[in-house]
Amino acid sequence: MKYFNKNNIKEGILWCLFFTLTFFVGYFHGSSPESQLSYHYSEIKNIDLLTMEGQILPSDFISYIEKETHSQIKIIAKKTYDEFRTELIINKNIALIFTPENFVQPLFKDNRIRNIELLKQEIDKQIHFDFIPKSLDGKIYSLPAVWFINVFSIKKEKPQTFQIIKHTYLENIKKLNPKWNITAKTTTIGYRNITDTLNPNDFTELSIQQAEKNKIPYQLDNLWSQLMVSSFVIPNNTPDKDLSFKILRLFLTDIKAKNLFQKDVYGYTWKEFNTDFLTIYNSPESLRNINFNQFNPNYTVFDEKYWKN
Repeated sequence: MKYFNKNNIKEGILWCLFFTLTFFVGYFHGSSPESQLSYHYSEIKNIDLLTMEGQILPSDFISYIEKETHSQIKIIAKKTYDEFRTELIINKNIALIFTPENFVQPLFKDNRIRNIELLKQEIDKQIHFDFIPKSLDGKIYSLPAVWFINVFSIKKEKPQTFQIIKHTYLENIKKLNPKWNITAKTTTIGYRNITDTLNPNDFTELSIQQAEKNKIPYQLDNLWSQLMVSSFVIPNNTPDKDLSFKILRLFLTDIKAKNLFQKDVYGYTWKEFNTDFLTIYNSPESLRNINFNQFNPNYTVFDEKYWKN
């Protein structure tokens, strides 16, 4: 017994504790691998993203957001505002909305979206001042992401198509979406005659960015060329508010997310972004280079004289 001292006893106790702890940790992991896997995969959140048909959400961008937020995103696209609003009401799993900016005010009045004041400082820092979202009830409810102006390329031998397109386009937009505040001059051409006369092969509707990139001649007009802005919005009944805000922060500040989101068919609202492959009409400043003194976009009035000041 004289060979044992206090130090030896303490060391023995520590070794016993170590082996006991190691045994139970190994037992827990070895005896319940299913529960461990179940716990891991339960962390992936299945969420929905609501949008309108025709709006571009790059798949690489979505995949990156899924990876960064440990989520799986299902895209739901609707054709009309009424279908869009109905889906927003009945679907309780929509974490984010990508919508034409002109939908924001009616959705706000209907109490379907939440304010994003938490992001105001980031938005003021990252988004060009021409695209800072308008305030509703003293708060902001949308994050403008992309913009374009729709133009038409018309065959030279079909000049009369230009007037026909103006009326047809505006009438179709009104039927598709009565929420859009678009006015058209009265014309004597009947709708039936227009649809009978109009040949889709005589013209192409495209964004000004597409036309400039591909050097396609186009016509631009105050009456029917519209500034279209699409924005991210968070619904009131989002299943995970923190996750919704995290996605918006990635769009605002993450360089890789920005690069994956960019396509040359759009203009962008960030103050700074990757310009390696973009045309002269992708930056927010390029909106001022368009030959308009004043025109009505789909949600507000952009006036050149205010920009100059």
